[in-house]
Amino acid sequence: MSHDITVSQDGQSIVINHFTVTNADFISVVASESPESQGQAVLDVIAIGSAAMQRVRSTIDVDFVEKRFGTLTGVFEKTLNQLEKRANRCIIATLLTDRKWFVHQTNR
Repeated sequence: MSHDITVSQDGQSIVINHFTVTNADFISVVASESPESQGQAVLDVIAIGSAAMQRVRSTIDVDFVEKRFGTLTGVFEKTLNQLEKRANRCIIATLLTDRKWFVHQTNR
């Protein structure tokens, strides 16, 4: 399949030459239109398909970000829990040490 796709310099149009489409759904939509309407049908399919592709890509991007955020949140929570446990152990050790020191000082 040899074809040329050219995007205009201003990005406002695309020219496609020697492009053959064999997709059955596309053929069915375009072929069901009158010859005078087939050009518009092609433009409509491109517009609708393009909008759908943008939404699919956005959904995929959002899903990716949500998964990464979920992973990051899980790692953060695990690290925070570990830090809390270490802090609690240190506080308890400090309190026990201070209590022993206090008891020792009062028994003198």
